[in-house]
Amino acid sequence: MCLKVPTAGGKTFIAANALRPIFSIFPQDHAKTVVWLVPSNSILEQTIRNFSNPEHPYREQLNADFGNRVEVYDKTALLQGAGFNASSVKENLSLCILSFDSLRSRNKDNRNAYKENGNLLSFAESADEEISLMSVFKQLNPVIVVDESHNAESELSVDMLKQLNPSFILDLTATPRKNSNIISIVDSMKLKRENMVKLPVIVYNHRTTNEVLVSAIQMQRTLERRAIEQERNGGRYIRPIALLQAQPRTSKESVDYRKIKEQLLEIGVPEGQIKIKTGDRDEIKDMDLLSRECEVRFIITVNALKEGWDCPFAYVLASIANRSSAVDVEQILGRILRQP
Repeated sequence: MCLKVPTAGGKTFIAANALRPIFSIFPQDHAKTVVWLVPSNSILEQTIRNFSNPEHPYREQLNADFGNRVEVYDKTALLQGAGFNASSVKENLSLCILSFDSLRSRNKDNRNAYKENGNLLSFAESADEEISLMSVFKQLNPVIVVDESHNAESELSVDMLKQLNPSFILDLTATPRKNSNIISIVDSMKLKRENMVKLPVIVYNHRTTNEVLVSAIQMQRTLERRAIEQERNGGRYIRPIALLQAQPRTSKESVDYRKIKEQLLEIGVPEGQIKIKTGDRDEIKDMDLLSRECEVRFIITVNALKEGWDCPFAYVLASIANRSSAVDVEQILGRILRQP
């Protein structure tokens, strides 16, 4: 089943709350194993970090629902059998957080999850049985949570999900595909009434790249002046950030992230205020963008921030990319909706 929840609607927290009622429908001896799949490394790191932190609301919820008997595993821990064994699985909720790509492959010989693994012998039912991480999952009949499930609709993805032998699949996305079995829809106006998102979205259309960038800079500076004034009057610290979506580098004419940075510098934006976040270049990794000491005001991206990245200081999206996919547009727009 699928839960359609807009960005900033708390999909992960909803899913954390869903695990107890899901497992309650199974027999008592059904292994409480969850395979939690995410589409990117940035979401993977964030999800593992949050569920591993005993003071984070996600982990607090699981601890409350499963009597503090919760173990969180990443792929390395699973493959090494570090705490992940047959007796631990019987006693605890085993939350296995993995990326789609770590399990999704046409050439299974190149995937460690499919290879025989002596670290997992405690799961073998006979001495001569070949055991791999995928065969263990198949044996455990896990509950699967698919985060950003619109990324898991390909034939390869569906094949991978089937091989996990799931007892239940819970999809989470703001942009479900047409064949999704949607059982719950959270309306964005409900989030607005709870002061969880920045709405309405105000859209301007410009004729040239330069007009787009100049407009974005002016908007960022106007919002920052207002934020400074608001803080003087007792409000919280906010440093508005603009996300600038460049074109992919497909030709010499493409306005890629390098050209956008050059134009920002020419307009007079200090270099320290500009960072790049693309698939192969991550200048904001390990940065605390909410810190008062951070000077970042402009982040240039292409597709790297399409899902899962959330910075509540992001207020302006300036895109020069030619986007025809409604899903892509809604996902990138979602990056500026979360409230501080």
